[in-house]
Amino acid sequence: MGLSRRTTKPEDWAVDMRLIKEILSSAHARVLEESWEALTDGYAQTMPRHAEVLRLVARIESRGRYARVV
Repeated sequence: MGLSRRTTKPEDWAVDMRLIKEILSSAHARVLEESWEALTDGYAQTMPRHAEVLRLVARIESRGRYARVV
């Protein structure tokens, strides 16, 4: 993935996933958890480094400038 450019950096992929999660939260809050779970399940099936990327999503969310999304 790489919403703004092609990349092979897990941190970039995690930023993209975090952005998708934020969009789900703001536009589809009622189905956020179900949607996020479905997205991450599919991501895990197609992305060999999914565990690393999702750990980085959690790390990004813990940074002070980012509001944590459910």
